Amino acid sequence: MRIKIDQKYSPFTHVPGSFLMIPKSMYRMQVFPTKLCIEHVDTKKVTELDVLITGPIKNFTVICDLEKGCVRISGTSIEGYFYYTIFAAEESIDLHVKRSPKAGMTFRIGSKQHHLSLKETHYIIKENSISLIETKERISFGNFKQQDFDKIKSRQDISEIIPLLMFYERYLPQKIKPLDISIPLMDELERFIAAKDRMKLEQAILNIFNAHFDGILTTVFLDKNHLGLTAVVDSNGNNSLVLLKKLIDLLKTLFVHIDDKDIYILPSLPVSLHAGRYTDINAGDISLGIEWSKKLIKKMEVSSKIAGKYRLHLQRDIKSYRIRKNTKERGTKMRVSNSFMIPDEGILYLDRFEK
Repeated sequence: MRIKIDQKYSPFTHVPGSFLMIPKSMYRMQVFPTKLCIEHVDTKKVTELDVLITGPIKNFTVICDLEKGCVRISGTSIEGYFYYTIFAAEESIDLHVKRSPKAGMTFRIGSKQHHLSLKETHYIIKENSISLIETKERISFGNFKQQDFDKIKSRQDISEIIPLLMFYERYLPQKIKPLDISIPLMDELERFIAAKDRMKLEQAILNIFNAHFDGILTTVFLDKNHLGLTAVVDSNGNNSLVLLKKLIDLLKTLFVHIDDKDIYILPSLPVSLHAGRYTDINAGDISLGIEWSKKLIKKMEVSSKIAGKYRLHLQRDIKSYRIRKNTKERGTKMRVSNSFMIPDEGILYLDRFEK
């Protein structure tokens, strides 16, 4: 059996004025029932769009659909039920009407009004598409609670937060410069990871989430809620996506770390993440999938573009494992202290990790 994750990620909110990213773009958006404020994260230029409907608006919902790479906005006005999406097209940020009252919907961008009927699309901003990071990585810790982001913030559970953050990497620009300023809370997390201080990792991640996130997956340099968690940080020209990418890169090293021919599995696993799956891990020439429970590795899949010998570094208690070229053969028992060969084609299946 291949290691798979069926969980889907689409965090949502019912709170007017919430911020969220527009996937596959350099824009973040503040969403109200009758207004959108769309801001470019580099230039800070804001485009405002008015939705000409009559309140009160009931059942207002904003969904950041990470599976389809769009923002879905819906509710019921005096005119009737509406549902439209905002997404990054090839040369623009577009609005598409999925459901509308019989008379359609009217939007105002600047001084111009645009009337759209059911299934019609109109651009909001002319903008060339960006090259995205090529990844299919997905991680899950078996937490299937409703992804109401305001409740996620109040529950303070990293098993809900980390999968959303890491999944969003596929919508970040390929050419994103490294963070070139010191972020105290990020530096602290990096120190705890290097020291493998598993007891302090969870709170360090939550501190970053609480101080540097504003809305659904939107990062900020200033602690807008004045929680006393960090000193004032000057962005120094860095855009907020740089901050998000830095955090994602750090989170990945909790679960897998590759150093030349050495593969470290669960090197700095936070205490509360006792079980999980992490698939389609792209580590240079190597692709990995892992599954663990009771804080110990249980299954692993590995393939490589280039054949070579590698050495596994597992939890201290594990001394041996079984390796197979397909799931039907009996396989070979291997000592953890020995290197193993990864061929340049096919998948190796590792299981029966024993103390």
